[in-house]
Amino acid sequence: MKRFLIAMLCLMLVLGMTGCNRNEVVIDKDVGITTFEAQEPATEETTSETKEADTQDAEASTPEPEEMQGTFTKQLQFTDKAGKTVDTLPYWLYTPANAEEGMPLIVVLHSALVKAKNDLGSEANLDNMVKDADDLPKFIYNGELGDIPAYIVMPQTDGASRGWAKRASELAELVGYCEREYGIDKENVSIAGYSLGGTGAIEVAAVYPEVFSRVLSVAGGLDGVSNNTRPYVQGVGRFKLDDSDYSALRVLKSGSSTEYEKEKMKYLYAASGDICLALSTDEKAAARTFENERINTVADVLKDNEISLWTIVGSKDVEVEPSVSERLCDAVGETAKNDNVEDYSHAMIIDHCRDIRDEITDYLLNG
Repeated sequence: MKRFLIAMLCLMLVLGMTGCNRNEVVIDKDVGITTFEAQEPATEETTSETKEADTQDAEASTPEPEEMQGTFTKQLQFTDKAGKTVDTLPYWLYTPANAEEGMPLIVVLHSALVKAKNDLGSEANLDNMVKDADDLPKFIYNGELGDIPAYIVMPQTDGASRGWAKRASELAELVGYCEREYGIDKENVSIAGYSLGGTGAIEVAAVYPEVFSRVLSVAGGLDGVSNNTRPYVQGVGRFKLDDSDYSALRVLKSGSSTEYEKEKMKYLYAASGDICLALSTDEKAAARTFENERINTVADVLKDNEISLWTIVGSKDVEVEPSVSERLCDAVGETAKNDNVEDYSHAMIIDHCRDIRDEITDYLLNG
């Protein structure tokens, strides 16, 4: 026992002299004594290596781009079902490798970031659409959503359009052209978009539900409710409201709106969803009625036509009201789902699409 105690005292003295910064407990099974094994303190070099490894792990969560095996071509016109040339909706066409009849079609609508800057029919503008800003067309063009075995059309609109809903008839004609020209599967046509394009994807599918099987809306909403276009400009845009519609709600009139109205009435609600930008109690009630009717009207169309809907929105989006996507999906029911991604902003959510690209691709191809 004396020897044991002396040994323990010596061990404690030795440990006290080592000045170790970090120690690891080690059990010596042969003698049944718990000792401490000293470890080297972290140096700047090892700390740097750890940070680099953490960065690599984060980057590893985003799949590497894949080279698209098919071909991209710029198209400045197409022919509608009456044989008339349509030259007001230029687009990128992706033809998949080993293309054959019966393949899916995906229509991709861009955001406001890459609208045509001047001449809508300019090839330079089409180039900018897939190079200028992070958006679904750029991701697809660069292979950041993987190699997609489907025909893909990515049309371009301009600043005068105030949204994609005004181009709905042309988009439906473009899908019809692809059906005739490439023999695509009419039962497997998807429409997708981000921001302005996300709103447009929902709106266009609601106008032409017979054309589309599924909708992917990223950071989108509904025209006049949570979207990127001014809802109450008389005679302009998706809705032509006048003073007889929702009489308690002010209607913005082109050329006569005050600066306050032009600036503040872009959206029904502030980003929090709690502060209504309408002023009076009656206006607030009218705004709520308008919003509910819009959501239910669109939901009924999608539900009645069995159109699948997937909305993706960031919880910190201040460009659109995230709760609108959730309420729309709830109203559609079992054929819809909403992903509200925690702590993601309007700009950040598009990067999330790269992280879940396999899920997105599978949805657009198979529902």
